[in-house]
Amino acid sequence: MSRIQEDIDMRDFVLPNGNMLELWEDKTEYKRVLHVAKKHARASDAGDGSADKPFVTIKKAADIADAGDMVLIHEGEYHETVRPLGSGKSPTEMLCFKGEEGAKVVITGAEILKGRIENQRAGNTVILLLKTTYSSIRMQMYIW
Repeated sequence: MSRIQEDIDMRDFVLPNGNMLELWEDKTEYKRVLHVAKKHARASDAGDGSADKPFVTIKKAADIADAGDMVLIHEGEYHETVRPLGSGKSPTEMLCFKGEEGAKVVITGAEILKGRIENQRAGNTVILLLKTTYSSIRMQMYIW
């Protein structure tokens, strides 16, 4: 049992099929580092993910990253959902997503919506309509 496993309650790592999630200490010597830096002047998802030509989205890096790769995420706020296609294989072949040391990196699936909000109230239901330049979004809230 590794030191990591000794420090946590393993009951938190039971998979839906009843098997235990195996934890590894990362011993990977990364063969490739993919950079994501939305504030970089040459950032583009058409780039190669190098420090000179980083990707602008984490999703692009996640689409090509595989075992033995590190995705280094540079400073910025990233509004996206990330679903890596690859995964790690062993303690020596991990797939790592890591924020750049000392950088403020925020990853959120939330989107910032700007526009005019109209609301209608019926009993304990409030219906909000957010009108933006792109579309109208209808949201319903219940108030108890």
